[in-house]
Amino acid sequence: LEQIMQALRSTLIRAGSALSNARPPAFCAVQGILGARAVSLGQISSSRSCNFRNILSTISSRTGGNNLHANFLASISMPIKRFSTTTVESSKQPMFAVIVVGGKQYKVCENDCIVTEKLLGKRVGDKVSMDQVLLIGTSTETKLGQPLVKNAYVEVVVEQQTLSDKLYIFKKRRRKNSRRLRGYRPSVSSLRITAIHAG
Repeated sequence: LEQIMQALRSTLIRAGSALSNARPPAFCAVQGILGARAVSLGQISSSRSCNFRNILSTISSRTGGNNLHANFLASISMPIKRFSTTTVESSKQPMFAVIVVGGKQYKVCENDCIVTEKLLGKRVGDKVSMDQVLLIGTSTETKLGQPLVKNAYVEVVVEQQTLSDKLYIFKKRRRKNSRRLRGYRPSVSSLRITAIHAG
Protein backbone atom coordinates (compact mmCIF):
# COMPACT_ATOMS: atom_id res chain seq x y z
CA LEU A 1 0.00 0.00 0.00
CA GLU A 2 2.87 2.39 0.75
CA GLN A 3 4.30 1.77 -2.73
CA ILE A 4 0.90 2.45 -4.31
CA MET A 5 0.52 5.69 -2.33
CA GLN A 6 4.03 6.81 -3.30
CA ALA A 7 3.39 6.06 -6.96
CA LEU A 8 0.09 7.93 -6.86
CA ARG A 9 1.75 10.88 -5.15
CA SER A 10 4.46 11.16 -7.83
CA THR A 11 1.87 10.79 -10.60
CA LEU A 12 -0.33 13.54 -9.16
CA ILE A 13 2.60 15.87 -8.54
CA ARG A 14 3.51 15.61 -12.23
CA ALA A 15 0.05 16.92 -13.00
CA GLY A 16 1.23 20.27 -11.62
CA SER A 17 -1.07 23.22 -11.45
CA ALA A 18 -4.05 21.25 -12.76
CA LEU A 19 -4.88 20.29 -9.19
CA SER A 20 -5.70 23.90 -8.33
CA ASN A 21 -8.32 23.99 -11.11
CA ALA A 22 -9.89 20.67 -10.10
CA ARG A 23 -13.21 20.64 -8.33
CA PRO A 24 -14.71 18.29 -5.75
CA PRO A 25 -15.03 15.43 -5.35
CA ALA A 26 -11.74 14.58 -7.11
CA PHE A 27 -9.87 17.55 -5.68
CA CYS A 28 -10.94 16.71 -2.11
CA ALA A 29 -9.66 13.19 -2.44
CA VAL A 30 -6.40 14.36 -4.06
CA GLN A 31 -5.91 17.05 -1.46
CA GLY A 32 -6.41 14.50 1.27
CA ILE A 33 -3.81 12.18 -0.30
CA LEU A 34 -1.23 14.91 -0.91
CA GLY A 35 -1.89 16.84 2.28
CA ALA A 36 0.47 17.05 5.22
CA ARG A 37 0.97 13.58 6.69
CA ALA A 38 -1.82 12.47 4.29
CA VAL A 39 -5.12 10.94 5.32
CA SER A 40 -5.17 7.50 6.88
CA LEU A 41 -5.69 4.58 4.54
CA GLY A 42 -8.97 3.80 6.28
CA GLN A 43 -10.34 7.28 5.58
CA ILE A 44 -9.22 7.16 1.97
CA SER A 45 -10.71 3.74 1.32
CA SER A 46 -14.00 4.74 2.96
CA SER A 47 -14.40 7.85 0.80
CA ARG A 48 -16.96 7.37 -1.98
CA SER A 49 -15.16 9.68 -4.37
CA CYS A 50 -11.65 8.33 -3.68
CA ASN A 51 -11.34 6.00 -6.63
CA PHE A 52 -7.89 5.99 -8.23
CA ARG A 53 -9.31 5.57 -11.71
CA ASN A 54 -11.79 8.43 -11.22
CA ILE A 55 -9.12 10.75 -9.78
CA LEU A 56 -6.68 10.06 -12.59
CA SER A 57 -9.42 10.42 -15.21
CA THR A 58 -10.43 13.81 -13.78
CA ILE A 59 -6.85 15.08 -13.79
CA SER A 60 -6.29 13.77 -17.31
CA SER A 61 -9.34 15.66 -18.56
CA ARG A 62 -8.08 18.87 -16.90
CA THR A 63 -4.55 18.59 -18.29
CA GLY A 64 -5.42 17.09 -21.66
CA GLY A 65 -3.39 13.96 -20.90
CA ASN A 66 -4.69 10.53 -21.71
CA ASN A 67 -2.09 8.22 -20.18
CA LEU A 68 -1.98 9.15 -16.49
CA HIS A 69 -3.86 6.00 -15.55
CA ALA A 70 -1.54 3.84 -17.67
CA ASN A 71 1.54 5.53 -16.17
CA PHE A 72 0.22 4.96 -12.68
CA LEU A 73 -0.41 1.26 -13.31
CA ALA A 74 3.05 0.88 -14.86
CA SER A 75 4.68 2.62 -11.88
CA ILE A 76 3.04 0.33 -9.30
CA SER A 77 3.69 -2.81 -11.35
CA MET A 78 7.46 -2.24 -11.50
CA PRO A 79 8.16 -3.02 -7.82
CA ILE A 80 5.90 -6.09 -8.04
CA LYS A 81 7.83 -7.34 -11.08
CA ARG A 82 11.14 -6.85 -9.33
CA PHE A 83 9.87 -8.76 -6.29
CA SER A 84 8.73 -11.67 -8.47
CA THR A 85 12.13 -11.84 -10.21
CA THR A 86 13.92 -11.91 -6.86
CA THR A 87 11.67 -14.71 -5.66
CA VAL A 88 12.44 -16.86 -8.70
CA GLU A 89 16.19 -16.27 -8.40
CA SER A 90 16.19 -17.16 -4.71
CA SER A 91 14.66 -20.55 -5.54
CA LYS A 92 18.00 -21.54 -7.13
CA GLN A 93 19.56 -22.33 -3.80
CA PRO A 94 23.30 -23.03 -3.51
CA MET A 95 24.38 -26.48 -2.36
CA PHE A 96 26.68 -27.30 0.51
CA ALA A 97 28.46 -30.48 1.52
CA VAL A 98 30.33 -31.96 4.45
CA ILE A 99 33.52 -33.72 3.38
CA VAL A 100 36.29 -35.57 5.20
CA VAL A 101 39.91 -34.57 4.52
CA GLY A 102 42.75 -35.83 6.68
CA GLY A 103 40.38 -37.17 9.33
CA LYS A 104 38.62 -33.82 9.77
CA GLN A 105 35.22 -32.68 8.57
CA TYR A 106 34.67 -29.49 6.56
CA LYS A 107 31.43 -27.85 5.54
CA VAL A 108 31.98 -26.36 2.07
CA CYS A 109 30.12 -24.52 -0.69
CA GLU A 110 31.17 -23.70 -4.22
CA ASN A 111 34.04 -21.17 -4.47
CA ASP A 112 34.97 -21.72 -0.81
CA CYS A 113 38.63 -22.02 0.16
CA ILE A 114 39.66 -24.42 2.94
CA VAL A 115 43.00 -25.21 4.53
CA THR A 116 43.61 -28.89 5.26
CA GLU A 117 46.50 -31.17 6.03
CA LYS A 118 48.90 -31.49 3.13
CA LEU A 119 47.74 -33.69 0.27
CA LEU A 120 50.72 -35.87 -0.55
CA GLY A 121 51.72 -36.19 -4.19
CA LYS A 122 49.67 -33.15 -5.31
CA ARG A 123 51.00 -29.98 -6.90
CA VAL A 124 49.59 -26.50 -7.24
CA GLY A 125 46.89 -26.46 -9.93
CA ASP A 126 46.06 -30.16 -9.68
CA LYS A 127 42.37 -31.11 -9.68
CA VAL A 128 41.26 -33.55 -7.00
CA SER A 129 37.94 -35.36 -6.54
CA MET A 130 36.86 -35.82 -2.91
CA ASP A 131 34.50 -38.78 -2.57
CA GLN A 132 34.35 -38.82 1.23
CA VAL A 133 31.06 -36.90 1.36
CA LEU A 134 29.02 -37.27 4.55
CA LEU A 135 26.17 -34.89 3.73
CA ILE A 136 24.81 -32.81 0.85
CA GLY A 137 21.96 -30.33 0.99
CA THR A 138 20.44 -26.90 0.53
CA SER A 139 18.47 -24.64 2.85
CA THR A 140 15.32 -26.72 2.20
CA GLU A 141 16.61 -30.25 1.53
CA THR A 142 19.27 -32.48 3.06
CA LYS A 143 20.72 -35.79 1.90
CA LEU A 144 22.51 -37.72 4.64
CA GLY A 145 24.96 -40.53 3.94
CA GLN A 146 25.20 -43.85 5.75
CA PRO A 147 28.01 -43.08 6.34
CA LEU A 148 28.76 -41.64 2.86
CA VAL A 149 26.44 -40.22 0.23
CA LYS A 150 26.37 -42.66 -2.68
CA ASN A 151 28.00 -41.43 -5.91
CA ALA A 152 28.53 -37.94 -4.47
CA TYR A 153 31.83 -36.13 -4.79
CA VAL A 154 33.34 -32.66 -4.53
CA GLU A 155 35.81 -31.25 -7.03
CA VAL A 156 38.64 -29.13 -5.67
CA VAL A 157 41.75 -27.44 -7.04
CA VAL A 158 45.01 -27.21 -5.10
CA GLU A 159 45.80 -23.51 -4.85
CA GLN A 160 48.77 -23.59 -2.50
CA GLN A 161 51.12 -25.96 -0.68
CA THR A 162 52.63 -24.15 2.26
CA LEU A 163 53.27 -24.15 6.00
CA SER A 164 50.70 -23.03 8.55
CA ASP A 165 51.29 -20.64 11.42
CA LYS A 166 53.72 -21.83 14.03
CA LEU A 167 52.42 -24.06 16.79
CA TYR A 168 54.17 -23.92 20.17
CA ILE A 169 54.75 -26.97 22.38
CA PHE A 170 55.52 -26.07 25.97
CA LYS A 171 56.40 -28.64 28.62
CA LYS A 172 57.08 -28.04 32.27
CA ARG A 173 57.94 -30.33 35.16
CA ARG A 174 56.92 -28.65 38.36
CA ARG A 175 59.44 -28.24 41.19
CA LYS A 176 62.21 -29.54 38.90
CA ASN A 177 63.23 -26.27 37.28
CA SER A 178 62.56 -27.93 33.94
CA ARG A 179 60.89 -26.16 30.99
CA ARG A 180 60.95 -26.73 27.27
CA LEU A 181 59.52 -24.64 24.41
CA ARG A 182 59.52 -25.81 20.82
CA GLY A 183 57.93 -24.46 17.66
CA TYR A 184 56.47 -26.41 14.78
CA ARG A 185 54.90 -25.42 11.43
CA PRO A 186 52.88 -28.25 9.87
CA SER A 187 52.51 -28.59 6.10
CA VAL A 188 49.05 -27.66 4.80
CA SER A 189 47.22 -27.44 1.48
CA SER A 190 44.89 -24.65 0.40
CA LEU A 191 41.98 -26.06 -1.60
CA ARG A 192 39.40 -24.22 -3.70
CA ILE A 193 35.96 -25.84 -4.08
CA THR A 194 34.94 -25.78 -7.75
CA ALA A 195 31.87 -28.03 -7.91
CA ILE A 196 29.59 -30.20 -5.76
CA HIS A 197 27.95 -33.24 -7.34
CA ALA A 198 25.07 -34.90 -5.52
CA GLY A 199 25.45 -38.16 -7.45
